[in-house]
Amino acid sequence: MKNVEYRIGGARKTLMVSVAIFFDSVQLLTKAFHVIPGVGTFAAILIGWTMSILAWLTFFLWFSLAGVKPFSGRKQIKKFILNFGSGLIEAIPILNALPMWSVYVWWIIRISREEDKENQKERLESQTRYTQPQEAANDNSEERGKMAA
Repeated sequence: MKNVEYRIGGARKTLMVSVAIFFDSVQLLTKAFHVIPGVGTFAAILIGWTMSILAWLTFFLWFSLAGVKPFSGRKQIKKFILNFGSGLIEAIPILNALPMWSVYVWWIIRISREEDKENQKERLESQTRYTQPQEAANDNSEERGKMAA
């Protein structure tokens, strides 16, 4: 099980986490707009929500294209909670200063890698399950041939 094929490889993982950190940084920097009364608060909320929607759509599409479905799989409940929980926290004006997109991306990648390991383990077990009876049948036919001779 050393050569697991991950749906999200090392370069893609690094790029996804970097983009998540970018979204979190922009949302954190928009907190400075709250210093300006009225218009600044409105701008901070508008930019924060826009960034949250854009980040959610970006990662939803990115994970889907990588074959990591956010609402299905073995650990679909964890992915569902992470998906909506992080989006909800990022939509709340004060709480969106937290790096939830980075946490979300990191956890989804971790969950997808666990699923990939489990899937490969199952594939290997099913391959050995189907090859062992054939080998045993071949051994028996050779023994029968020796007995007949």
